[in-house]
Amino acid sequence: MKKLRVKSIGLFSNHIGEGDYEVQEFPVQKRVIHFLGERIDARNRMNVEICLLIEAGTSVLNERSTTTEIRNRMMQDRYVNIVRQFDADDFALATMRDEMTIKLFNGKKDITGDRLWRKFEDWRKEIRTKYTPKLPTDILTIPSGHQLRDVYKKFALNCYKLEHVSIV
Repeated sequence: MKKLRVKSIGLFSNHIGEGDYEVQEFPVQKRVIHFLGERIDARNRMNVEICLLIEAGTSVLNERSTTTEIRNRMMQDRYVNIVRQFDADDFALATMRDEMTIKLFNGKKDITGDRLWRKFEDWRKEIRTKYTPKLPTDILTIPSGHQLRDVYKKFALNCYKLEHVSIV
């Protein structure tokens, strides 16, 4: 059996961007760190939490739970479990992983399943209304290979500008 060696660039490939096509085989924690390209810190914590909310919420939706109480309990359990599965080395501060299981970034109250579910629904709605319309609708217009990566970078940059750059 061939022994895997640690990659020098990213987690999935020796070449920048090449391993992006293989990431679905890895757990969400490894995917987040791969695409983030750095450790989780105060600057990127909110973005990581959004990603984890979407992951946990989608997982709960796939279960098709029947009652609100069960759904909310599942949401909190999934979210906290996902956060706890990150390695301690994935965080800039040792206490951040525990903080993320208690409160969301800039949260005033402790997390509950209901609060997490509402945040998930808010972000899902925002993704559907703000970002999804910007994606190509004709499959033939979507490039492949490195062209796809270039289009993705342009899309991500436009989304970032939409959120973070104010017009003076």
